[in-house]
Amino acid sequence: NLDIPETNDKGGAFNIFDCLVEGTKKVKELSGSIPPLLTVNWQKGIAAATRYKNNNVIELNGSVDDPDEYDDAVILHEYGHFIMDKFSYSKSPGVIHHSNDTNQDIRLSWSEGWATFFSSLLRNNSLYVDVSQLKTLSYNIENLQDSIGGSLKSFAQGQDTEITVSSVLWDIYDSTDDEGDTISLGAKPIWDVFSKFKSYYDCVLEDFYLDFFSNTANEVYRAQINSIFSTRKVFYSDSTFKRGKIYIKNDGRVIPDGNGTGIISSLDVTENLRIKDINIFVDLPHAYRKDIIMSIISPSNKEVILHNQTKPLDGQSENIFAWYQEPYETIPAESIDD
Repeated sequence: NLDIPETNDKGGAFNIFDCLVEGTKKVKELSGSIPPLLTVNWQKGIAAATRYKNNNVIELNGSVDDPDEYDDAVILHEYGHFIMDKFSYSKSPGVIHHSNDTNQDIRLSWSEGWATFFSSLLRNNSLYVDVSQLKTLSYNIENLQDSIGGSLKSFAQGQDTEITVSSVLWDIYDSTDDEGDTISLGAKPIWDVFSKFKSYYDCVLEDFYLDFFSNTANEVYRAQINSIFSTRKVFYSDSTFKRGKIYIKNDGRVIPDGNGTGIISSLDVTENLRIKDINIFVDLPHAYRKDIIMSIISPSNKEVILHNQTKPLDGQSENIFAWYQEPYETIPAESIDD
């Protein structure tokens, strides 16, 4: 037992250490093995930023106004990313994100939602708190309330939000029954699925759902799990649901100014598929989205417009970072060619 005043700078280092010791104990309990050595670079008085660097290093940087050395939830969120790196797999693009984001890359949603859930699991507390002298952020993945905007329920809908992922996992884990949640399975069934993820997975919430029921012993929980997912408007349980496929095309070319022809970028799919539905995620940095017309063109030359020189909505940046789903932006809902 060691008591160190907060005014002593060494106290922050010991609190970080204590958080990670407790985290290591829980991971050993769940996995049967001790995680690799982890280094935390902790600095004060610089631009606030926390991240896991994918090389057994967490950077925990605190500004004068926003120190993080006593923010256990933040520390253990980054620890969750470290554990994902060592015991599971992630394909997150790792871009800037917020708890109330919508239309995220679903690989990002899974990674960030897992890290927040795992932080709560290690603390046995559904409240995530990031203390700042300017504005303290707190939100609860159990009742979906936050300290700034009130209810998060309108954001916790669909697989493309991290708050959906964290709240779904917490409802499966926790001992509180509420709003569609009538089970309390604890950490082990969740860990058993999480630790299955491999490089050939898409690493999204859908993988968790399908792998959970690949264990026939979990079939008795299907109705309860479906209830939790449908409450968050994730409908893998729908009778028409088929496993989705993710195809990715990265194109580093710059959009030419004043060129009406623009850029055509082809995505080759070698599988013979009959397409029921397409959701398209676009990450397109550009200074002025009203300049952009964006469409998809099928092999039979059928064109559907996704973005047609639309101004950003309130709170949106000029960069395009969003899902496009039927009926898209200017074309009525219609079937897409095989």
